[in-house]
Amino acid sequence: MIMKTKTTKRFLGLVLLLLLASCVKNLDFDQANDLDLTPTFVVSLVNAELQQTFFVSPNGNETYQFKDESTINFFNNDSHVTKIDLNFEFTNPFNRQFLIDFNFLNNTTVTHSISQISVPANATAFKFTEEIPLTANSPIYNSNKVEVTVTLLPSSDGSIIDINEPKTFIFHSAGTIYLSTKK
Repeated sequence: MIMKTKTTKRFLGLVLLLLLASCVKNLDFDQANDLDLTPTFVVSLVNAELQQTFFVSPNGNETYQFKDESTINFFNNDSHVTKIDLNFEFTNPFNRQFLIDFNFLNNTTVTHSISQISVPANATAFKFTEEIPLTANSPIYNSNKVEVTVTLLPSSDGSIIDINEPKTFIFHSAGTIYLSTKK
């Protein structure tokens, strides 16, 4: 019985060795060099809800421009980002037009600007999309901030926003980031 167990173990060991050796000969490890993973992710960029009192100072003068910066860290000087789709959505309950300027910055230097967005008066769910295809050495890869400037255009009749009428200008933005593992 002991002899039969030793023989069986040796036979199984030999079969296992042959199976493992035969699998290695057919592997092509160079296939890993051709692998290109292309994940995508969505990041929130700038979101704001500006009430009517934000646009009028305590002495009754309108504030025509608002500027804000946010830090971003999805580039980190990395050229694995191949494309960005920027998506904006606005709700403008005011009878006034707004202009939106959106820039990518490297500290204070503009690395990329999108087309100026004109948000019409009394707009609900106004959407705007811009695609940014990226190439090697694009200046946008050096960006570490986004800057948004919201400009309230003057009324055609000289009237100002009524601070007693509750309204909120809503601004949402997000970026869909497309990556590639190949450089």
